[in-house]
Amino acid sequence: MYEGMSHMELQTILGEAIRGIIDEENTVEEREMALENGRAVNSIAKQMINNGRFILDAEKLQATIGSLTHSKATDLIGE
Repeated sequence: MYEGMSHMELQTILGEAIRGIIDEENTVEEREMALENGRAVNSIAKQMINNGRFILDAEKLQATIGSLTHSKATDLIGE
């Protein structure tokens, strides 16, 4: 089962994309491909971070009030 990707793994992938973009030994086409890949990874990473933030906020709220019975938040995170 897929368990997700850590923020450090995302940082590594984005760093590799940046290196591909700025590497002067790469052709223009290779740089453009690295740029497109970096944009795609960046977009996905932002969504992953937002999802994680949502889950953390729901957990903080649950810890504060004790229970989120019949909550839309718990429905969305699958609890």
